Amino acid sequence: EVLKLTRLKSLSFNRNQLQTLPLDISELTNLTHLSLGYNRLSSESLGSEICNLQKLKVLTFNDNDFCEIPEDVLLLSSLENLDFDGNKIEEVTDRITELQNL
Repeated sequence: EVLKLTRLKSLSFNRNQLQTLPLDISELTNLTHLSLGYNRLSSESLGSEICNLQKLKVLTFNDNDFCEIPEDVLLLSSLENLDFDGNKIEEVTDRITELQNL
């Protein structure tokens, strides 16, 4: 039901043991803040549906299972704050500099 709220601007799915994002999240094109901390998400489980969230300014993936920043996240040009704290990322790609608002 939440995913039908297309004018929603902020959404928190923290502490839900998510392993993948709901496919319908791509319908929430007005989101500016998305918090997905303390789940079980990884680079492999994150689908391309996040690419549709082009208005995102704040994206939080703290305390998940990421080993790298997913390529699809690097396409979110409006991002001002990106949090991957508490993951297993050892090296950050140079492409992160393409996110000029960070």
